[in-house]
Amino acid sequence: MLLLVVCAALFVLTEQTYDQTASCLMKLHNDVDGIDIGRVWFSSTPGEKQRVRLAFLHPKIANGKHGFHVHALPVAEGGNDCLTTGGHFNPDGVDHGAAGGPAASHHVGDFGNVLARDGFVLEKIDYTVGPGIDQAGYNYVEEDRFALDGENSIRGRAVVLHAGTDDLGLGGDEGSRKTGNAGSRLACCTLE
Repeated sequence: MLLLVVCAALFVLTEQTYDQTASCLMKLHNDVDGIDIGRVWFSSTPGEKQRVRLAFLHPKIANGKHGFHVHALPVAEGGNDCLTTGGHFNPDGVDHGAAGGPAASHHVGDFGNVLARDGFVLEKIDYTVGPGIDQAGYNYVEEDRFALDGENSIRGRAVVLHAGTDDLGLGGDEGSRKTGNAGSRLACCTLE
């Protein structure tokens, strides 16, 4: 747990300034103890830059890639039942896909996969709005990747870590087009 605290502190110390932020504490799906396994942060300066940061640690997080999505509904009040969060947040009614590319190629809630090693997930995803070339860990997007205010805000919606790997909509079946076949819901929380 000390490692998780140190990594979270490093994230904060290296944080750029953003106009808007939302975060939440992840809990394992239906865990009777309701223990926090880490935190997820979404930060945005609309029209300029955005960042998603994750820091999770728990032995139930298997090594490998795990689908990471924003779902349409919050976690039911007072619980950690990740099944209450509905499907992926998809206000445009498009098929599931990878996190990059034009908005028509993925749900707003699609954030691809995060990598776990020894139960530990530590990721930082940066987006720069405007024309450019992906370099030095930045993903250039035509418009804001997500919104933290307004009608299509992800604030108040659940973030879900899945048990399996997201196939990014390339699986060729209905499950792939809907969810990326990312498997069961391992952990979740509601962005505030």
